[in-house]
Amino acid sequence: MAKSVITYATQRLIEVLVKKAKFLKGVRGEVEWLRDELQRMHVFLKDADSKQEKDPLVGKELEALRVRISNISKSCETYGIRRIEEGTSSTSIERLHQLRRSSPRGLDRDIIGMENDTTQLVANCSKWRIDSL
Repeated sequence: MAKSVITYATQRLIEVLVKKAKFLKGVRGEVEWLRDELQRMHVFLKDADSKQEKDPLVGKELEALRVRISNISKSCETYGIRRIEEGTSSTSIERLHQLRRSSPRGLDRDIIGMENDTTQLVANCSKWRIDSL
């Protein structure tokens, strides 16, 4: 019985990890797209600055674009998005490790009708751990 619980929990964990990997892959693509878009806007702004004096309409478009860039920058700050070159901070790495070390009993809500088996399995594992010390 314990083997079936462990097998189920392992399969469930694999499913969660696969979903998380797919999500993170999608986020990376979105961030890279946003970076490229901001670089294009930056080049456009440089060109528009030189043309602004000749055409007042360019000045208005330029101001609208600056507001849009400002909003994007605020969103990046809100969601903690950094430049890819900056890497990952040690606090976020620690948080990731903490999440990975979370209790496997967190999956209990997904296991229906096996409460007694799970409790017995935990008790046996704890007993074996104490006996082995």
